[in-house]
Amino acid sequence: MTPRPAPRVFPPATQLYHEAVTQARSGHLAQACALLARAYTLTPPQALSPGEGLELLPLQDDLVFLGQFLPCLRPTLALVQTVGRCTPPTTIAHAS
Repeated sequence: MTPRPAPRVFPPATQLYHEAVTQARSGHLAQACALLARAYTLTPPQALSPGEGLELLPLQDDLVFLGQFLPCLRPTLALVQTVGRCTPPTTIAHAS
């Protein structure tokens, strides 16, 4: 039997955001929206640290898609602003 890889553990502040995207990608839209609404309540986008924003950057499109199904767009717009301010670290290549 091949061992299954251990599930990836995310910081508590972004865990629900990740779970919402996972549910959406699995076709469980209603559950994904409920998880995103809970994420917005427990960890509002404005409360995310720059590192947590970077963690969510690859999920931004999925989160915006889900956010359009919530009754209020404000948290999703705040998420876009928060994540948009986070930029991945740049690597500088030195010429040899």
